[in-house]
Amino acid sequence: MKRMELKALVLIFMVLVTTFPLFAGGNKDQKTAAGKIELVVFGHMVHQTAMEGVDGGGKNLVQEFIALHPEVGSVRFITAGVSEIRDKLFREASLPRTEFNLSFVYTPWISPAMPEFFVPLDDYLAKSPIEDYNDIFGNLRDELAVGGKSYGVPMRASGQGLYYNKKILAERGITNPPATVEELIEDIRKCSFTRSNGEDVYGYVKQGIREELPFVVGDFIRAKDGDFLTAKYEPRFSDPRVIEYLDLFRELLAIKALPPNFIALEDAGAIELFKRNRGAFTTAGPGHLVRFTGADGLSADDVGFMNFPVSAQTKSAFPVAGPTVTFQWAFVIPKGAQNKDLVWEFIRFMTGKEGVLNMSLSGNEPFRDSTFQDSRYTSRAPYLTQQLNIFKYGRPLFRGFDNFPEARDILGGEIQQVIAGQKSAQQAMADAEKRIIPLLPYLVSAHKIGYFVCRPYG
Repeated sequence: MKRMELKALVLIFMVLVTTFPLFAGGNKDQKTAAGKIELVVFGHMVHQTAMEGVDGGGKNLVQEFIALHPEVGSVRFITAGVSEIRDKLFREASLPRTEFNLSFVYTPWISPAMPEFFVPLDDYLAKSPIEDYNDIFGNLRDELAVGGKSYGVPMRASGQGLYYNKKILAERGITNPPATVEELIEDIRKCSFTRSNGEDVYGYVKQGIREELPFVVGDFIRAKDGDFLTAKYEPRFSDPRVIEYLDLFRELLAIKALPPNFIALEDAGAIELFKRNRGAFTTAGPGHLVRFTGADGLSADDVGFMNFPVSAQTKSAFPVAGPTVTFQWAFVIPKGAQNKDLVWEFIRFMTGKEGVLNMSLSGNEPFRDSTFQDSRYTSRAPYLTQQLNIFKYGRPLFRGFDNFPEARDILGGEIQQVIAGQKSAQQAMADAEKRIIPLLPYLVSAHKIGYFVCRPYG
């Protein structure tokens, strides 16, 4: 009897959930107590910080927008981690009405499925254009076009560079930062030691969790212009450059050049090690300097930053900077969003020249050429040349596709097994290729893998 009652309750609950979308938060009335509109923005904390400003940084752009639009009572942020954003965004964007008015897509999520979830922006761009739209870097704009239509506007763009702790390098007798990736690897080994007080110092500190690990190893693979996948989704998992650096990371963990909990280490933990003078090198965007320095961290004078060094073998092809890993976050409007015209005005305000400048002063990475010409930014940007090199020579590690999160997790899991010594690099990448190829949006050549897989978009 109790089992039948439980089944009945479950059935009633399922009917209510499917009948009333408000259980998912989708039909909340987006009005303040005063009857004004509440705009709800769903994204990462870095998006909120950039738009609301920081002490000593740019203006609070959210407050300025509200002041210009008396119909808006408030702008509320819902923040989450990267994976959580992706899951919630695409789940809710498929509903007739979403809880949030505005969200963001990350480079690997940009795929031909965009039209299913988001509003095309071409009519908005034509009728109420963004200020000097061509001033936004063209490669970022082009990346957001699907089927000849634009589905997003850049909000944040960056790429990886190499930070180094000058104090630790001096402690180990290293007088100059590495000129090649080979020198970097040797310096990582030299800077892995135990101090007289028993404190371990690691040559390289970075998060090694499954979803981020392909990008971490990818920084090194790019030093030889390598890839896991080409822009045409051709697999390169077993490329000698991939195998070489997977084996390197396994060695670095074995000799304690990486933290012992590396494959479980998250971003905050890696930052803490670097700022506490226990990590010699790390990789991050130019805007991360503020996260490593300050009253509870290193002195800015003790931190160096450079474009990630290339291999001696590829230096002739990349004499200035290598093809570092780049990414962008972009504003998108879900199809089920309310107040779309007002949301567009919010996007226009944030991505105009003053908006981008002020977000950049608050630690966001700029995506307009004019920001790099503005003395208000350049006077406070110690790594201006390196930033421009990242945009000029870099490219995304993965071109977006519908099943990217699943493929990324497969690849990250296989890499973790290599680093932990549970699989050879060759076996892990062969296993990764076999599992990932059916997820890719193209026809695979039979002579490469022995069978055909055809998975059309959508």
